[in-house]
Amino acid sequence: MDHAPPDGADTASDPVCGMTVRIAGARNKADHGGHTYYFCSPRCRAKFTAEPLRYLKPAEGAAKIPLIADLVLDDVARVGARA
Repeated sequence: MDHAPPDGADTASDPVCGMTVRIAGARNKADHGGHTYYFCSPRCRAKFTAEPLRYLKPAEGAAKIPLIADLVLDDVARVGARA
C-alpha cells in the first residue's frame, strides 16, 4: 500500500498505524525514497524511521527477507523427505 499522499491532497495515511493525518501544519513527518510521509505522533514517526521497509509495502519487503521460521520449516521438510 502506498502511504505517500497524492499531490494536492489534504490528508495522508500514517504508514505505521493507518490513521488519517492532516498534512497542513503536520509536525510529525519524514522523507523516504523521495516521498514525504506523515504521522499521527512522534512514536509512529520513530517506528517508521527505524524500519521504513517494514511499513512500506510489507508483502514486498517480506518476500525479500526470509523469516527464520520459514528457514527452519524448510530444513524440517528436507529432513523429513530423507527419512
